[in-house]
Amino acid sequence: MTIFTIDSENNIAAHGAQSEITDKDAAQFISQKELGQLAGDWPGTRLVEIWNRIPGVVPVKRFTNRAVAIVRIWKAVQALVPAEDGGVALAGRRAARKPTRTQHAHTGRTPSKPRLSPS
Repeated sequence: MTIFTIDSENNIAAHGAQSEITDKDAAQFISQKELGQLAGDWPGTRLVEIWNRIPGVVPVKRFTNRAVAIVRIWKAVQALVPAEDGGVALAGRRAARKPTRTQHAHTGRTPSKPRLSPS
């Protein structure tokens, strides 16, 4: 079971066991429900900062609401695994990319009235 911690600087870490946790003041959680309970009193800006520090995610400026933030953060941290050096690493997941926008050829304007041919 992976234990996740968030320190006072909003850095998130994944740990394989309780004995690996060096910062005893860091908030700890093992489930989405526990994360929601921890984040209940946090300002929205802290949730945004936590999200933006997770490796491989597309940074955001704000969340729609607290529930959306909790779900997205929980899903993102599930891809983190404890690293050898005490940090975190991505587990078999490619970094998220910003979707590209395709440009469609401009074909001009279609006439709104039919043309009358001279008779």
